[in-house]
Amino acid sequence: MGLKIDYHQVDVLNNLSQIIDLTKQSAKLERFVKSDDLEEYATYFALRSFIKASFCFGAYLNGRLVGFIVGHLKDKENIYGDKNIISLYLSLKAKFSQYHFMADNEIYSETCQQLLDEEDIETDGEITLFVVDKNQRRLGIGKNLLLQALDYYQKNRAEIIYLTTDTECDYTYYLNYGFKVRQRGIVSYPDKDVGVFIEYKVF
Repeated sequence: MGLKIDYHQVDVLNNLSQIIDLTKQSAKLERFVKSDDLEEYATYFALRSFIKASFCFGAYLNGRLVGFIVGHLKDKENIYGDKNIISLYLSLKAKFSQYHFMADNEIYSETCQQLLDEEDIETDGEITLFVVDKNQRRLGIGKNLLLQALDYYQKNRAEIIYLTTDTECDYTYYLNYGFKVRQRGIVSYPDKDVGVFIEYKVF
């Protein structure tokens, strides 16, 4: 039987366990948390993108979520305003705000924000989370998801969008889709230094 890949909006609550599994693949979260906390922290990490999302397109292989891309567009309503999602996010945020490792984790966000401030470009949106199951790559899933996101921005008359990426990802991947690296920085984690990049796309 051939592979059947469908693309449609992600249902967060029904697909939460698959979202968590994919999120754990997308970032080295074990750098910050003990294994006992990894599941909950991956939930918090993912929902942080969803609570401000204007879209989330998912790829489903034989009915299972194997990739998704989340982004937001300025002045567009959040599509995941469900009270259960928000409540879960806020409870996990409260829990993890007490943990000492959050200071290390915030270094990434703070570094990216500083780079954005230095560039001082008014943008219309951001791609915040993009992951494809490592066992299902090279099937065109990532390309299709990214093209759907870019089409969404174009249809909604976005002029400039951006994303942040780093040397632990294939940061050159987005150059194939018209993104340009505008800012570079370094995040120093306890175990290694990671290069971070702000990439912009002009429509």
